[in-house]
Amino acid sequence: MPSSVAVLKLSKHAKLKEANLFMKISNHPSIVSFFGLCYEDNERYLVTEYSEHGSVNDAMERFEDDFTMQHKLVIVQQACSAMSYLSDSSLLHGNLQARNILL
Repeated sequence: MPSSVAVLKLSKHAKLKEANLFMKISNHPSIVSFFGLCYEDNERYLVTEYSEHGSVNDAMERFEDDFTMQHKLVIVQQACSAMSYLSDSSLLHGNLQARNILL
C-alpha cells in the first residue's frame, strides 16, 4: 500500500455499483489503485492511490519545458495499456482525456 492516499467525495448520483467496479479494475499497473469506500455523515468517499503529479493536463502545464517526446510516448503507451485492459474486461472508459489520466 502506498504511503499516501487520495480521498475523493462521491457525488450524490454516484452508485455504489460504480465504486465497486473501480475496486475490481484497479489491479492493472497503469490504473490508479482503489482501496475502499468510507462513509461519514451520509457522505461517501472513495479512497485511492495518490497521484503525486496530478493529471497529464496539470503536469503538462507545470512541467511544460521538461516534457520530452519520450515522456509523452510513455504516457500514451500506459494509457493505451490501461484502455486495452478495460476493453478486455468488457468495460468502456467513456471519458478519456488528459485531465482524467493521472501521473
